Amino acid sequence: MEKLRQQFLGKWTLEKVKNMTLEEYTSVKSKGNRDDFTFWIENKMEPIISFWGGSSEKFGIYLRNNKDTKIDSSDSRKTDGEYTWYKKYGNSRDGAFQSVKNIIVSIIQFAQNQEFNKIDSIDLGKGYKWTIAYHYAPEDTLLRIVSEKAFQYLSKTYFNSEYKDISQIQKALIDKKSENMNFDEYSEQLYNEYQKNIFIVKCRKQLKDIVNKINDDFGVLLSINLTQKTQTNVSIKKDGKNDKTLGINIIKREECYGVGIDKDLEHKVNQYLISKGYKKTSENGQNDRWSCPVDDIENVIFCYAGVKAEIKPKTKKELDMKKTISLNQILYGPPGTGKTYSTVEYALKILGAEDKKDDIKSIGQLKKEFGSQVEFVTFHQSFSYEDFVEGLKANSDDGEISYAIENGVFKEICDNASSKVEISENSTIDKEATIWKMSLGRKKDTAEQYFDEALETNSLVLGWGGNIDFSECETKSKVTEKSQEGRSGIAIGIINKFKNEMQVGDIVIISDGNYKFKAIAEITGDYSYDGDSDFPQKRNIKWLQRFSTSRPASDISGKNFTQTTINKPQHIDREKLQKYLTNSQEIDQSKKPHILIIDEINRGNISRIFGELITLIEPSKRAGKDEEISVQLPYSKKPFSVPNNLHIIGTMNTADRSLALMDTALRRRFDFTEIMPDADLVKGNFDGIEVEKILERINQRIEILYDREHTIGHSFLMNVKGLKELQNAFKNRILPLLEEYFYDDWYKIKAVLSDKGDKFYQEIKQDKDLFAGMQVDYNQEQKNYHRQNCDGLTAQAFIGIYQSNNNE
Repeated sequence: MEKLRQQFLGKWTLEKVKNMTLEEYTSVKSKGNRDDFTFWIENKMEPIISFWGGSSEKFGIYLRNNKDTKIDSSDSRKTDGEYTWYKKYGNSRDGAFQSVKNIIVSIIQFAQNQEFNKIDSIDLGKGYKWTIAYHYAPEDTLLRIVSEKAFQYLSKTYFNSEYKDISQIQKALIDKKSENMNFDEYSEQLYNEYQKNIFIVKCRKQLKDIVNKINDDFGVLLSINLTQKTQTNVSIKKDGKNDKTLGINIIKREECYGVGIDKDLEHKVNQYLISKGYKKTSENGQNDRWSCPVDDIENVIFCYAGVKAEIKPKTKKELDMKKTISLNQILYGPPGTGKTYSTVEYALKILGAEDKKDDIKSIGQLKKEFGSQVEFVTFHQSFSYEDFVEGLKANSDDGEISYAIENGVFKEICDNASSKVEISENSTIDKEATIWKMSLGRKKDTAEQYFDEALETNSLVLGWGGNIDFSECETKSKVTEKSQEGRSGIAIGIINKFKNEMQVGDIVIISDGNYKFKAIAEITGDYSYDGDSDFPQKRNIKWLQRFSTSRPASDISGKNFTQTTINKPQHIDREKLQKYLTNSQEIDQSKKPHILIIDEINRGNISRIFGELITLIEPSKRAGKDEEISVQLPYSKKPFSVPNNLHIIGTMNTADRSLALMDTALRRRFDFTEIMPDADLVKGNFDGIEVEKILERINQRIEILYDREHTIGHSFLMNVKGLKELQNAFKNRILPLLEEYFYDDWYKIKAVLSDKGDKFYQEIKQDKDLFAGMQVDYNQEQKNYHRQNCDGLTAQAFIGIYQSNNNE
């Protein structure tokens, strides 16, 4: 993020802003790639701070995209047909722009001098002016928040609305920050607190989206009434009249209450709610009130609309695909709910390979089957942009250390997904042909120059050998004699392979570093020397395949390539190589879905990892779309955009970090699928123990004592078939989790287990004589516990978890 900020400040200096023209201030996409001030502030700088929303009027004056829209003369706005502006800034576009520019210059100067109170009274869009102020203010002097509503909420929450102006609220909140807390993390924490508060509004919008989706999929005439404060009515209409109505009361963040009104179909709703184990919270004769998660309300509406039972298998499958085919999605839930397993199922649907779900259960098997179409990475706190996108890495090339720009996993799979076959000629590999690997150019910075020469002349060119003609050297010893003194044995060996060992008809794989290859060629001519050329050492070839972006070595080899300039790779799969040479359609990756799986996506610093690319993953901003965005990468200086056939699937453990605390920019760009514990998947039943009930009861208590994000996943108990396995599951997985969740709160841990008889934890009795004769200040009333030996836990101890009278 700091690189992006410095790039912005370098381009839009105070002097530059003072002298900028109207065309430099505002533009539209139809004018070409945008590089204007307002585009930088709203789009390019979004990874740092976002104030999306509303119209372009917030900029004071803007270039119109739709010139057909008429502006009422009585309106506060004015237009000349090309630009629109507020009348208060001037009567002409030039006058209005000068006023707006002077205002922006003042904001920048006030921000640089930390005179934030003077910004409050400036007449420009609040989100816009505070975004400008944030970018120009000294580091850690303004919070990374620009929403007026957010500041009003925070002022009310922390200061009883004592402070009204944003500068005052900013100062009060910053003064409240502890010294040890990171400034950006503090900003994010405050903003996420505000985000939680607006969940009800978002939930009502979600219901509207669900209704629209059902209408689109099934043609059911549903309407939605959003006029009531806390209740939303979903109505099924017939002949223009309300036929049935389902009222939904939104009560709190995680739940909404469905009220069935039409008695004819109410049983279908009730049947579904009962089957899911949801609670009936009240009934008064006419209406039953139920509690169910917001994420499941779509199924409730399905039942009530009477369409669920009518869905044909094909339609249901298509509907499921619509749900899971999102380009960006995150599977979230507590530990042990099978998020990684579900990721494989989602991936198989995307890849059109659901028929292989019985054979492919793990990500390793998925990668083995689909190769470079699937990449996997785990985020952690030290993971960086250089690891994810691109960065400088040290390499040893034939004994020489060099530094080269190498792709991270994201750039790598984007290249794979956009790779096209540029040259293709069907060919069959001769069984007698030797397969060589050759890298063109001795260093990374010369590789493209050598490759361009090879393409232009249809020949392999060698950097080793210089201006010496080896045409008469039929053996390695002759090459040694011909070579100049001081030439290394490595160089002589490479020259000899190029001159004498490589034969006409041999296949040459042109590598791109150790992990990729960019072309395949067949040798068609003997060694030749061209003294007039910058690349005198040559072998004529015929290009068999060439790719727009390099392909992974794993596509044709069991191991990566070695650094040696020319060698015979021992792990080439000739069958896979032959496939490359006979089926160009099959290897054109731009037509295939690709998947990047990001495990523990919430553990990484999203702004640091994605940088300016966070905007590019939006479906509408991807390559080939109307709003396509391309950026120049900071290391390679090459243009980059995200291909439209790349799916990103993230997993998130809610016990590590709440969904509400996730990076806001990331949340806006992903669809979220909750995966919660499912006791129905736990089938163990032995020694009088019903393992399913253990899980149900533990989680019910955790939801009350902590929250649902820290419940216990079903996978911990799915394969438990006997007492010993159950003991191990508790010893190694469940009890450590409870101790982590309820750190040192032994009463709650014992309450979760209904451990009244000290079967799981026993109190450590304090030795009264431990500090005899000494004055030691400690809590003599504090009780500590130690975990009992799990190997000795009896069946009755486990039964007592769900039958409280058994744990006396």
